[in-house]
Amino acid sequence: MADLNEGIDLGVSGTPAFFINGRFLSGAQPFEAFAAYIEAELEE
Repeated sequence: MADLNEGIDLGVSGTPAFFINGRFLSGAQPFEAFAAYIEAELEE
C-alpha cells in the first residue's frame, strides 16, 4: 500500500511509468521520447 500511495502522490496513474532524474514519463514511449528527456537533463 505504501508503494501504491507513493505512486499516486507522484502522479502515476498506470504502468509503465518512468522517472528520469525526477521528470515523469508515462506510458509506453518510443526511444526518441526517452532520448529527449535524457538530452534535456544533460543540458542542465
